[in-house]
Amino acid sequence: MEDTRQLIEYFASSHMKVDSLEPMTADASFRSYWRLVSNGQSYVVMDSPPELVDMKPFIELGHWLAEAGIPVPNILHVDPNFRFMILEDLGQDNLFSRLNQTPDIHLLEKPIVVLKDLAQLPKTDFLPEFKRETLINETSLFDEWCLAKLNVDAQPGDFDGLYKLLADAALDQPQCFVHRDYHSFNIHFSDKKKSGIALIDFQDGLWGPATYDLVSILFDRYITWSDEQAFDAIEQYRQLAKVNTSPLEFRRQALLVSLQRNIRILGVFHRLKMRDGKAIYMDYVPRFAHYCLRVLKHYSDLKEYSGMIECFDQAGWT
Repeated sequence: MEDTRQLIEYFASSHMKVDSLEPMTADASFRSYWRLVSNGQSYVVMDSPPELVDMKPFIELGHWLAEAGIPVPNILHVDPNFRFMILEDLGQDNLFSRLNQTPDIHLLEKPIVVLKDLAQLPKTDFLPEFKRETLINETSLFDEWCLAKLNVDAQPGDFDGLYKLLADAALDQPQCFVHRDYHSFNIHFSDKKKSGIALIDFQDGLWGPATYDLVSILFDRYITWSDEQAFDAIEQYRQLAKVNTSPLEFRRQALLVSLQRNIRILGVFHRLKMRDGKAIYMDYVPRFAHYCLRVLKHYSDLKEYSGMIECFDQAGWT
């Protein structure tokens, strides 16, 4: 870490005086973040080793979103070797901290309005698209890292029919820009932005299902809303975005996308533990298993698959 600190100080000192530099949290990738103070002003430094994580998608998407009026942090300086970047500091007042103090679903209203703005962005050539094969492969992470690695009464391939159904459901709805990681830690309240909020961690954005980000925030890793609350928020977005789909059909579209996403997350979190040694993500696994079961049991044509989570849950999540 000391070598990284010295490299950041060397890079930053060519742009500003470095009064202090302290590590912030890392994320699920190989990136890490530091808070830099210069002349009383705070900044965020991203460390993204180019051999592990390509910084260029963040830069390209960040400029594109900012030019479209989407509230994202300003990119101030970029290392010529594309390892370090100095960003506007949006502070620590994120949606998670507010929900932790007051778990009020009305706090999601501003983020849902921004989702409507994201959905109206024009398609651009540099954005990758969700493909059917990609969606199926993502859910298959559950087979690879959960079923295949742990002693559970199910076999890889048992749920191929479900994975194909979920992929088709995701692609049979309107497509738009998808942030991909739209949860409470990545949404900051900031008076620096006209909307009052700002988005971070958008570098994996792509063109995909219109309900993807909506269910990301409603089926968050940190807080569980009731069915009634989630359904009301889904309907609120449908009306706000003027979606030409019936309420029940739009709800089903959203819940199926949530199921695809959350099955994938179960696989990803187990991979983070088994391959990368990041066991902390296992703390969130029971919540996402619960989310999956809620959807599987909500629709009669999906109930046959509920055993994929139930038997796995009984085997333990550690």
